[in-house]
Amino acid sequence: MTESYPPSDLSQVLGEAGRGDWKATDTHAVQRMMPYQNLFYLRQMFDAAEEGINEAFGVPPTPKKVAAR
Repeated sequence: MTESYPPSDLSQVLGEAGRGDWKATDTHAVQRMMPYQNLFYLRQMFDAAEEGINEAFGVPPTPKKVAAR
């Protein structure tokens, strides 16, 4: 059985890579396409790898949303 990826993730990654305008959200989209990324015991490993890759390539972090009060 082959795994299909959401077209929005794949098109986002290919489009931003082609334009050279890579953001933290693009790295996260790649993570969502990885097999087993949603297993709770591997999630921390994938999150740490995503953060390390963004830091290594100088990709600024995505601003956190502030909760409405």
